Amino acid sequence: MEVEGEGCNFQLNIISDELTALGPVKRQQQIYAHLNPWIADGSIHAVTMKFFSQADWAARN
Repeated sequence: MEVEGEGCNFQLNIISDELTALGPVKRQQQIYAHLNPWIADGSIHAVTMKFFSQADWAARN
């Protein structure tokens, strides 16, 4: 995972073959399940997520 951002706005680049095999809603649900405590207390306000397979990430970089 690569995290970019400041304050309470973040972009997550998530590299996972398992997650890319899921549909878009299921992928986001998996990530939000871990972020919910910080979203609830206001530490995180906005999150943008991009999902990449290992191969796609390697080709991109």
